Order: sequence, then C-alpha cells, then structure tokens
Amino acid sequence: MLRWVALALVLVGAAAEAADFRKIRPIGPNRPVIQQQAPTVGPALGDNQVAAPEGAGFVAVDPAAVRVAFTALLEKWNQPEFAAAVQNSLFDGDRFIEVLFQDVPRNARLRVLGVTGVTTLDQAFIEVNGEVQRSSIVSLSANTQVEFVDANGDFQRREGTNEFLIRVRTSD
Repeated sequence: MLRWVALALVLVGAAAEAADFRKIRPIGPNRPVIQQQAPTVGPALGDNQVAAPEGAGFVAVDPAAVRVAFTALLEKWNQPEFAAAVQNSLFDGDRFIEVLFQDVPRNARLRVLGVTGVTTLDQAFIEVNGEVQRSSIVSLSANTQVEFVDANGDFQRREGTNEFLIRVRTSD
C-alpha cells in the first residue's frame, strides 16, 4: 500500500511539472522582422572600398566556384606557395605560417573530402588596380583529412570537419 502512495505522489509531481511546462508563453506574432540590408562595409573586406555601382545588390557567390578555388588553395597546404597565398590576407599571417611549418610534419598532406554549406556572409566593392571588384566573405564547412607518415614509418590520417571563412573577389 505504501508503494502505491509513493507511486501516486511521483505521478502527481510529474503531472505538475508537465503542467508548468505548458504554461510557458510562446513567442508572439508581433516579434520584430529582420530585413536583409544592402551590402555592408566590414573590416575584413579591405581598406580600398568604393561605392557600389548603380543597381548592384547583394549577389551570392557561386558555390561551385568557391569549392574549386578552396580545393586549389588547400592543395598548396604545407608548401611555400600556401604561405604566399595566405600570409598577407591573415591577421598575424607570419605567425600562422611559422606555427604551421613548425608543428606540422614536413610530409603531411591535406586532402579535401567534401565541401558543404557555402554561404555568402558579407559583400562590398573595392578598387584593385583601377578596377572595381566585388569582395565577398564566404563561409564554408569542409571535411578534411591530414595524411602523414609518423616517426615510426606508420601511415597516419586525421579526419575533421572545419569551418572556413574566405574572401572571394569577382569582377562583375
């Protein structure tokens, strides 16, 4: 009999908690609507920004082109060409390259297994050598694999999913 009373108290307590959960007020229909604004000028887009040409709006960067360019960039990983490509574009790029060449095995290779979720985050127009270009900050998720031979001569591979922010410049 005592067991049934204890069980009844537990069930009543659980019902009370469930009733409390139903009392949560949902978000009303009068919440503010966020509207997409015109391309903004962000610090990562460069200092030589110019006004947008007449009728130029926000244009998403072609995901297929981003995948090709990103894969080509990472094929240069752990090589001097990679340093030349990213060193001037990164904050404290010299330090990044120094750590990369110091901590990564010399025979390591980075393989791109897949690129997903290509999203254009920000855009502005910049002037490069007298030409107006659209500069976009693009986010992407990439499945990557680092392959190397360790000190014992064993093949090693490390897979991971990483998010990258890259700058893409296009001429309209």
